[in-house]
Amino acid sequence: MLRPTPTNFDIPADYPMTKEEFLDSFAELHVGEWRKYYSPERFGYVVLDGTQWELTIEYSNGRKAFTSGGSNSYPHNFQKLTELFGIEEEGEDPEEDE
Repeated sequence: MLRPTPTNFDIPADYPMTKEEFLDSFAELHVGEWRKYYSPERFGYVVLDGTQWELTIEYSNGRKAFTSGGSNSYPHNFQKLTELFGIEEEGEDPEEDE
């Protein structure tokens, strides 16, 4: 499986962004504070279908990888992460807003 790295992202940026700007924006998300797993069950709901997600950060210095994920539940700033990576919601048509 090909993992995205700064040299093989296939996401066109809406605006120019330097590596430093990207890392600063990513750091502002504080993903290290995210729970290991998000689920609506913590609110008393059981959902058998929906959207599952996972974020894994691997470090080049040998530090243990960080992983967070979920099923139909997200950290409060998850949308900012998807915007940073240029990920659109399924079924969303970017030209529809124009």
